[in-house]
Amino acid sequence: MGPVRHAWYLFEWCADAYVAYPDGSAFSNSGTMKVLRGGAYYCPSNILRSACRAEAQQPDFCWILAGFRVVLAPPLGQAED
Repeated sequence: MGPVRHAWYLFEWCADAYVAYPDGSAFSNSGTMKVLRGGAYYCPSNILRSACRAEAQQPDFCWILAGFRVVLAPPLGQAED
């Protein structure tokens, strides 16, 4: 229920750069523009999903509807396979 519960509140900053994925990979760290994913409560349904990439933004972009999700990695040596 966690990710579902948090969907729709904010666009979320992602670590990957906003570039085309030429090799089909879902992550790219090149480029200065960063990705905002998802949507906020006022968005139409085609944007209100985690796969939606919003417009590219500079890393210092500030917006009341942009946030991030805190993630805690498992301790070293205890990661799941």
